[in-house]
Amino acid sequence: MAPFSVSANNGSTNPRTLIHELGHLAMGLEDEYMGVNLNGNYCTEARHSGPAGDFSAFGIRAACIMDSQFQSSKYCSSHKDSAHRAGTWQPGPCWGTVHDSYGDPGPGGRLARGSSSKTAG
Repeated sequence: MAPFSVSANNGSTNPRTLIHELGHLAMGLEDEYMGVNLNGNYCTEARHSGPAGDFSAFGIRAACIMDSQFQSSKYCSSHKDSAHRAGTWQPGPCWGTVHDSYGDPGPGGRLARGSSSKTAG
């Protein structure tokens, strides 16, 4: 896909697509809608089949942008309500990958690994 193509009718002009693509290019994240799960590839149970609420599809805390940037507002983490589901191309929670790549290695680092609820978009 060519991000922000004006001729495409696939959402590529949506700002959330930029966030998804920057996940690949700037943070080294993989797609979570592709993988080896025989029962479908998706990241979080809460967004895919959870009860209606903040963590469900289109909820303000739904994850993961690397799975569905149009139904999600943030990256997955190890938080129980937005926990990464194994078997997708992304080997672990997106926030874990970001932390491992960019986290402050010193004491009192500012990017906490784990139960982040940062939102995007």
